[in-house]
Amino acid sequence: MSTTLRKSEILNIARREGKVTVDRLVELLGVTPQTIRRDLTELSDEGALDRVHGGAVLPSSTANIGYDARRQLNQSAKVDIARACARQIPNDCCIFLNIGTTTEAVAQELLHHKGSAGRDEQHQHRGDSVGESGRAGDRVRWQPAPVGWRAGGRAGDRPDPSVPL
Repeated sequence: MSTTLRKSEILNIARREGKVTVDRLVELLGVTPQTIRRDLTELSDEGALDRVHGGAVLPSSTANIGYDARRQLNQSAKVDIARACARQIPNDCCIFLNIGTTTEAVAQELLHHKGSAGRDEQHQHRGDSVGESGRAGDRVRWQPAPVGWRAGGRAGDRPDPSVPL
């Protein structure tokens, strides 16, 4: 079998099964492991497959893009989600925010939230995201806080609020 036909067959198998292994291709195509490894390397160099230990997989269709670029994606949907979330947050509560561009939109919307402290008072939010802390504005004091409970006490006891986390 020619190199071109063999590589075409390798791609067909990869599309059908999601991955290929050197051992399985040796068995199916009747060539040496060295030949299969060379074919997989060439297919990888061409961008048709991604090499992994013992074989290859189809390239991922997911591209990693930067945080600022992700902030621009689906921006109107993020605003809609943020407004819906802000409407659900009651007065006098503490919230924990995680990292993400949609979460950042929620933090921005909470700047206009008439909930816990009112629009003209300083809000205090705790989160673990540098993105939120850097973009939320001067009216929000951000304090990083670990998520979880303090050890000790009896089951059902609330942690002592005077003890810092």
